[in-house]
Amino acid sequence: AVIKLGARGALAVKDGEITSASGFKVEPTDTTGAGDSFAAGFVSSYLRGRSIAECLRAGNACGALSTLQAGGTAGQPTRQALKRFLGAHRPAERFS
Repeated sequence: AVIKLGARGALAVKDGEITSASGFKVEPTDTTGAGDSFAAGFVSSYLRGRSIAECLRAGNACGALSTLQAGGTAGQPTRQALKRFLGAHRPAERFS
C-alpha cells in the first residue's frame, strides 16, 4: 500500500515493512496532476525493479516537478531530468 502525503512526501507498506520518503521543497505554480505524476514516477520505478524507497523518491520527485509548470502534464520530467533532480536530494528513510 502507498499513502501519498502531498508536499510532505509518501510512505509505503510492503511485506510488513514501512518505508517513508520526504517530499521535495519546491515553489509550486500549479498542483493539478501532482498525484498522477507521483503515481507515474512510482510505477515506472517499480516496473524497473527499483526498491520501494527508490520508487517513493521517484514518485515524490515527479509529483514535485509537475507542480513547477501550469497544467497537469507540462512539468512531468524526462528520465534524465528526474535522475538529475534525484541526485541532488537524500534518499528515503525507513521508520517503524
